[in-house]
Amino acid sequence: MTEDKDYFDDFFSVIFSNQIKEVKPRLFSYWKVYGICMYNKKIISKLVDIGFQKGKKCYDIEIPEFVLKSESEKVKSSFIRGYFDADGSFYCDKSRSKYSAEWKKTHNYRPELEICSCSEKILNQCKLLLEDMGIESKVIFRKSTGFKNKRKNNGSFRLKLRKKEMIERFFKIINSNNPKHITRYCVWKNLGYLPPYTKLKQRKELLKQI
Repeated sequence: MTEDKDYFDDFFSVIFSNQIKEVKPRLFSYWKVYGICMYNKKIISKLVDIGFQKGKKCYDIEIPEFVLKSESEKVKSSFIRGYFDADGSFYCDKSRSKYSAEWKKTHNYRPELEICSCSEKILNQCKLLLEDMGIESKVIFRKSTGFKNKRKNNGSFRLKLRKKEMIERFFKIINSNNPKHITRYCVWKNLGYLPPYTKLKQRKELLKQI
């Protein structure tokens, strides 16, 4: 959860404070997340007016209409970038095939990019936006059981990119403002693999040495 601290401290909170209202990110221990929370009714009303959804929205949240109808690729890519920065991830896996070379079995070299949501609709909308930019992806459902934070876990949908050329195109056109994603991607690009379980600080130091 602290991997996103730099993003919220140095980027998201700065934009939010300049455009909406001054905020200070903090750790929400119960949810095991780091971010911001807003209770001011006037501010919440303003956010709703510009496209934020309110209420129990996790299963039916969708992309704001003005983004979908925009003819500007910059507007659409900015939305995807923000969504990826907050709810996405970039990681690498090793080969599970017994026929693979030993290096591929021991190094996390196969990149994957994903965005997670309980709403299938918003991910399918993202998929269409990505297609307009020449980026192939697919939406899958990952079933889960049990409870998380005292709530029943019914699983979630994932928008996935697994082709190397599609992931490279994603970072070329859309990119990221989250140091967590950027450092993981840059380490993979430079080394050809991503060492597992590295912390943000470790990746920053590693990139300085490359």
